[in-house]
Amino acid sequence: MSIVHEKPDGDYMEQTLFHSRASLFPYSNEKREILLKLPFDGDYASGWVAWFSSLCGLNEIHSLKRQWLQLIVAILIGGSGLYFDCLCQIALQVTYRPNDYVLEDIGFQYLPYLKDSHSCDTILSVIAAITMLRFAIFPGPMSMRITILRRWFISSGILFFIRGFSVTSTILPNPEKNCVSDVTSADSLGMMLEALEVGFLRKRTCADVLYSGHTVNITLCLLVWWNYSHLCPLSQKTYFSYPFGKIITTIICLIGYAIIVMSHFHYTVDVWLGFWITFFVWNYYHEVIKSVPFYDSPVFNFLTWMESEASDLHYWRMRGNQVNMYDMVLEKNKDDASPHLEKNMENRERETVPINKDTRLNMNSPQDSYGIANKKETSKS
Repeated sequence: MSIVHEKPDGDYMEQTLFHSRASLFPYSNEKREILLKLPFDGDYASGWVAWFSSLCGLNEIHSLKRQWLQLIVAILIGGSGLYFDCLCQIALQVTYRPNDYVLEDIGFQYLPYLKDSHSCDTILSVIAAITMLRFAIFPGPMSMRITILRRWFISSGILFFIRGFSVTSTILPNPEKNCVSDVTSADSLGMMLEALEVGFLRKRTCADVLYSGHTVNITLCLLVWWNYSHLCPLSQKTYFSYPFGKIITTIICLIGYAIIVMSHFHYTVDVWLGFWITFFVWNYYHEVIKSVPFYDSPVFNFLTWMESEASDLHYWRMRGNQVNMYDMVLEKNKDDASPHLEKNMENRERETVPINKDTRLNMNSPQDSYGIANKKETSKS
């Protein structure tokens, strides 16, 4: 079944070319001219309405009708991974036996103790709000909000699915001794309902330690800034080319990691592993989607469909199409040449004379191509 795409407009083509080039050469962004007018490059002659529309990236909204299904699937993947993690937390909390033992931790030893553990939720809310404000509400005319949200949901689903297995595999003693869980259900239906309440932050568990879910969400926000700031510019002016957003969010994230450890909400190793697992899953997914045009399997076909409207993968799809066309030409030439090859092999077999003991010569005797000695040269010898 073929999919018919509408003819893209000029803005869409400009976005595709810019995103594809910027994704391949992220550090040469200032050398490329952007034809679309950016919000902070000057006054808009058409008024503040056009300026606000450009700032909000409203020209991307029309592409939602081409990729709304992929976005819904990504939300389902993210929600399923989060729900599985919450279900594992409930199952663990029901059988968990709290104790007063706390593992030795270098972060607890050298960082001051912060009694308020709710500060972890506060710092996460701050970094998440800043990230959503920049890339989902005010992304600029080069908006990639749908692509970013889709990859964000997929990555978070994978990460929380992994975390569900992690927290139930190795149960560490909770370092936050004033944590009180309000999970009460022991039957299956009650656990499934309470998992939803945990997901919506209406109930709390105290047994999920390794690795930190707050670190996962904070790191995802940080990676969005580092991967997509140069793809969604707001100005081409020199002072806007400096990575202020990346630096500020990096500082906020480092403060968030420290607060998680200082409040004894998690061990240092929980934060350490949470960061690196998030880093590798996020970057691995971004590398895989570049290579999907070169493979044919159910998983890669699914990812090809999920990223079919991604404007930053245009060059990779072109290269994949070229490789596929080249393989088709080789296969066609092979099929066309196979009858001639078989015929040539049959002729060679008819012309070949088997070597027997009468015609077998020593290694120094001159021989022709069929292994029969040349009589004239043999007689001279």
